[in-house]
Amino acid sequence: MKYLIVLVVVCAAVSFSEQAMTKEQVMELYNKMVEECAKKESGSSTDIEEVFAKKLPSTKNGKCIHACVGETTGLIKDNKVNVEGAIAMAKMVYDNDAAKVQMANDLANDCIGVTDGERCEAAFKIIQCSEQAHKARGVSFLDLSSN
Repeated sequence: MKYLIVLVVVCAAVSFSEQAMTKEQVMELYNKMVEECAKKESGSSTDIEEVFAKKLPSTKNGKCIHACVGETTGLIKDNKVNVEGAIAMAKMVYDNDAAKVQMANDLANDCIGVTDGERCEAAFKIIQCSEQAHKARGVSFLDLSSN
């Protein structure tokens, strides 16, 4: 979950910058995005705390916060992983670092078949898949970060 969310935020942040962002810039944007999505999705303070603690959401509204973040950044489209969106964002976030962009592509493709008819449940399943994919590949988001 934490990997997908942080990647999502990083990707959104990059749309504002032509260079790779620092970890601090990414986290600042991520925090703002979570707060905005929590408002939009009627998330509670507990839902927000779970996101920031990098825990799987325990409520429907918490799942919907993740759906909002994924949709806002283009990483989730039509209730599934948007590989093209992940690649485009990775190119911006990682300043076209070919190895990191390829890893982002591979991770997105690991979860390509994960979906659900309900957007919040789809986001939850994608988060679970993303966590498993990162573990299986032995990488964390921080391994992909450039700064």
